[in-house]
Formats: sequence, C-alpha cells, structure tokens
Amino acid sequence: MAGAVHVFVYFVGMLISYYIFSMKLFKFFPIHYFIGWGLVAIASLPFSYIVWFSRKEGWVASLSAALPIGILASEGYSFLYTFSPYSGFNLFAAIILFFILAKNKSQYIKVFILTILVSVLLLSKSYLLSYIMGFLFK
Repeated sequence: MAGAVHVFVYFVGMLISYYIFSMKLFKFFPIHYFIGWGLVAIASLPFSYIVWFSRKEGWVASLSAALPIGILASEGYSFLYTFSPYSGFNLFAAIILFFILAKNKSQYIKVFILTILVSVLLLSKSYLLSYIMGFLFK
C-alpha cells in the first residue's frame, strides 16, 4: 500500500510542478488538461495497488495481473497489421509485463487465460478505452 501512496504523491507532485512551471513561464494554464491528468493521478492510487497485488498467488492476483496486460495487449493488437510504433510499444510492454508479473507455471497459465478474456472484452468494446481516456485527446 505504501508503494501506491508513493506513486500517487509522485504523480500529484509532478502534475502541480509542471502546471505551475507552465503557468509562470509561458502564461499558459489549460484547465481541461489539468483536470484530466489530475484524474489520472487519482486513478493511479487503486491501479498501482492492483499491480502490486498481482505478484501474489491465486485467481484474484492473476486477474490483477491480467488487467494491465490485457489493456496493453488490446491497445497493441493493431501493430500486427499497421506496424505503428505506438501500438508496437504497447504490445511489447504487454509481453514484458506478462513475464514480469507471473511467478510460476500455474500463474502463467491463469494470467494468460484471463489476459485473453480481458483483451477480447476490450476489443469487442473498442470504444471503451477511448471513452475513458478521451479527455486527453480533445
């Protein structure tokens, strides 16, 4: 839990210092982006705890590992036919995260099954991530 708090404090500190710097130096303060990235910083608290919990044993820990891997895999899936560097990085990060988070052979199998389910769910609802993170690209 301490790691989740440290990540949250780091994100909030970086966010505040960046926008103060931007406001003082460039006389520019986009409130829309500040609120959007503030929501990302707030969301980092539970999501960092989920990733920390994914190193444990069992199905709940496997699901905790499969969520970020599935999100990255569904975002990077288009690399297989577009060769976009952005999608390629997401796919590469999903593969690396798969090997980092799973601890043993049974955990690999559980994480793999749940990752496929999460990826298929996100690919079938392809608008879901765009809806959640859409404020960053307005």
